[in-house]
Amino acid sequence: MLIVVGLTAGMTAMIMASQEPAEAPGKYVILDKEAAVASAVFSKPVFNEEDRKTIISAITAIQKRYTDQGYVVLTRETCKSDTSAIVLAAVPGDLIDVTQELADALLRDLGSMGIKIGYDSQRGTCLDFRFSFVKYDPQHCFAVGEIVSFDPSSVVPNFFPEGKLLGKRVAGVPGDRIDVSPEGVMVNRILLAKDFSVKYLPKYQSIIIPPNHYFVMGRALGSFDSRYYGLVPQSAVYGVVTPII
Repeated sequence: MLIVVGLTAGMTAMIMASQEPAEAPGKYVILDKEAAVASAVFSKPVFNEEDRKTIISAITAIQKRYTDQGYVVLTRETCKSDTSAIVLAAVPGDLIDVTQELADALLRDLGSMGIKIGYDSQRGTCLDFRFSFVKYDPQHCFAVGEIVSFDPSSVVPNFFPEGKLLGKRVAGVPGDRIDVSPEGVMVNRILLAKDFSVKYLPKYQSIIIPPNHYFVMGRALGSFDSRYYGLVPQSAVYGVVTPII
């Protein structure tokens, strides 16, 4: 009995197609109880088919390691049934949680693809998600609404720890008119925000965004963004952010 849970139906089918039920040997392992990252791998356009196959192989390798040792792999959906809940309650001492092991394997493979996992730990997030994929693509030509990951040291030197990346939504692209004034922020004469944070000094300006630069903003009032430090150059771009949850 090898059951994978928390993953998308398609992923489960791909991984489990060749598995045959067997008697439970009495040793159990929980594999990725939440599986938010693994599920997102199969639902986000940032991954192509080869990427998905690579990540599936990492998951199945971990499964095989434990099944070869006589373990039964259990996960959240398994635990939804009455019988499996009884089984789990009966063997608490023999239950191993390998969520972290799977997460480490995923991060290794994602790293080989030039992808980081982004996490916003702030109480009030500047964007409408906490976890994201950040794919290395420094030459990406951003459109309004996309989310850029960039090195802030070129726009605000010595403000953030070395190596830190910021993620902000692109509000203005080359050719757009930007007006930052006491009345608020306007892009192409459309008001985007009329309030400023009391923590930072606004950078008032009226400009046409030049080539290879972006005006970026977060959704929160306290977001430290282009309202305060100006445009982000293409040379500071790390890549593209894709929200997970």
